Amino acid sequence: MIMKNIIYKTFFLLALVALVSCQEETPGKYKMTDGVPTIKYVRYSGNENPDRLLDGALMGENIVLVGDNFTSIKELYFNDQKASLNINFITANTLFTSVPTGVPQERTDKIWMVTGSGERVSYDFEVRIPAPKLDKIKCEMLPEDAEAVLYGDYFFDSNLKIFIGNTEIPAASIISIEKTALKFKAPAMNVTGPVTVSTSFGVSKPTVAWFNDMRGYLTGFEDSENDGTGFVAGWGRPEKIENEATYSLMGKYAKFQGEIENGSWSTGSPGMVINIWSAANTDNPNAGLSDPLFTSDPATSVLKFEINVVDSWSALPMIFCFKATNDKEGWLWADGTQPRAFWMPWQGTTEGYKTEGWETVTIPISSMIYNGSFAEVGMPTSFGELGIAIHNRGYGIDTEKKYCGIDISGSVKHTPLILIDNVRVVPQ
Repeated sequence: MIMKNIIYKTFFLLALVALVSCQEETPGKYKMTDGVPTIKYVRYSGNENPDRLLDGALMGENIVLVGDNFTSIKELYFNDQKASLNINFITANTLFTSVPTGVPQERTDKIWMVTGSGERVSYDFEVRIPAPKLDKIKCEMLPEDAEAVLYGDYFFDSNLKIFIGNTEIPAASIISIEKTALKFKAPAMNVTGPVTVSTSFGVSKPTVAWFNDMRGYLTGFEDSENDGTGFVAGWGRPEKIENEATYSLMGKYAKFQGEIENGSWSTGSPGMVINIWSAANTDNPNAGLSDPLFTSDPATSVLKFEINVVDSWSALPMIFCFKATNDKEGWLWADGTQPRAFWMPWQGTTEGYKTEGWETVTIPISSMIYNGSFAEVGMPTSFGELGIAIHNRGYGIDTEKKYCGIDISGSVKHTPLILIDNVRVVPQ
C-alpha cells in the first residue's frame, strides 16, 4: 500500500508539472476521435479523497473528469474560462485538469466540452470562489489619505470590505480592486492593527503585520522627537536627514547616498552609515529612546522600516547591528565577533534593486547572527544602540572574487540613493 501511494503521488506530481508547462493541447500530436464526450462524475485528482464525487470545486483545484470519449474534446471551459488540456493525461475515460483561476464574465455553473467538430456538451459543475487571501501590505505605515496597497488573491466581489483592526475602511476610500491587488486611501494614523479583507465568499486570515504599527517605535527622524530637541544621529551620520517633498513619506527621513562597489574595502562614507543611540549613550544621546531600545523578546521580534530606493542599488549589503550602549561605531570594526544581519535585495537581479515608492522591509532579529565573514556567531545580546550601514569592510571576500558567496567579478561602481523612515522593533 505504501509503495502504491508513492507511485500514485509521483504520477500526480508529474501530471501537475505537465499541466503547468502545457497550457493547451499541442497541435498535430493529439489524435482526435469522433462523437461526443460524456462525464459520469468528477473527483479530486489527489489520493486523499479519491472516492469523493464533486458537484463543484474551488478555483485552482486539481480534478479528474471520469466518463467516456474524452479524446473527442478539443477545448474545455469552466463557465467561460478555458482550462488546460494535456495530451499525456487524457484517455478515453479520464481527463486530468485544474479549475481555471480566471474570473468568469458569464457564470453558467457548467463545464463546457467542445469537440473537434465544434459541438458543445455541458455538465453541471459549480466553480467556487475562495475566500480572499492576503500576502503583503506594500507600505505598512502611511499618512492619512496616502495610497495604500494590499497584495494577495481573490479580491473581487461588489461586497468587498477592508478592515484594519476592528475599523472598516469606508467604501468611498477604496481606490481600485483587482484580483491580486487592492488600493485604498490610508486612514488616520491612530487606526492600527492587522488587516483583513472580506467578500461574499469568506474572510481572509488577518495579516501578521499591523497597519500603522507603533509598537517598539524608535525614530522617524523628526524634529518633534526627544521633547522637541529632534532626533540626533550618532556622530552626525548620515550627512543629511532630509524632508524633500519629492520623496518625503511623512516628514523627515534618513538618506543613504554614496559611491559603492562590491569587493571594495570600505567602511562606508558618512552618507552610508546611520547610528541610532539611546539616552544612555554619552555622545549624542536621544532622550526619548530607552536602553534597551525595545522590550519585546528579540527571538520573536523583527526590525521594520520603510524604504524608498530611488536610484538603483546593485552592490554591497545593507547591514543591521544591535550592540551595547556606548559601543559607538565599534561594530564597524569588530567584524569577527559582532553579530549582524545582511540584506541584499539586489541579489539575483540584472539591473539592481529599485522600489516603486515607499515599501516596508522586515528584518527578523533572529537573522542577526553573522559576523563580517558571514560566519554564524549567534544573536546579539545587547540592545542599547542600532547601527545601519551599507559597507563591506573587506570581510567575506575570497580569492574567487565572491562576496558572501556572490560573484562580484563584474561589479562596477555606482551611486544608489536609498531613503529610510519609521525605524521600529515589533513582536511577531
